Amino acid sequence: HTPVDVDGQRVNGNLATTAYTCPFNLTGHPAVALPAGTTPAGLPLGVQLVGRLWGDVALLDVAEALTEVTGPFRPPEPRD
Repeated sequence: HTPVDVDGQRVNGNLATTAYTCPFNLTGHPAVALPAGTTPAGLPLGVQLVGRLWGDVALLDVAEALTEVTGPFRPPEPRD
């Protein structure tokens, strides 16, 4: 699996991309990831929300309300 750089260290690509979702996939908790602004360098930030078991609708309601505050995803500006 293709390694990726995480905080200056090479990490297995599968580990880097599933570490935050795997626990909820295993337990069945609903989870959603949303854009949450940008860094001072213009890179996108995100937030993951996790709901109670069978709380999908409530979680989506919270995600929708948060999106009204943070706004939609904005791709980063192209780098030279």
